[in-house]
Amino acid sequence: MSPSVPKHVNKKVLVLLTAVLVVIVLSSFLLTVNFNSDTQPKRDFYYGVEIAYGDYGDFTAVVDEVKTTLT
Repeated sequence: MSPSVPKHVNKKVLVLLTAVLVVIVLSSFLLTVNFNSDTQPKRDFYYGVEIAYGDYGDFTAVVDEVKTTLT
């Protein structure tokens, strides 16, 4: 065994722990990387506005602003 590993550590345990560490690192990498980022279609964006007892002029101003921003 190498000098940095204590003598009481079993070689099988060391190999098992190394394998578990490699699996954890690889799985976290695969979960965070999006391989299909270029193939996804552009989706429509819907902007919702709630109006109950508000000013209708403010509502139409927001709708017009969103229309001009998205087009």
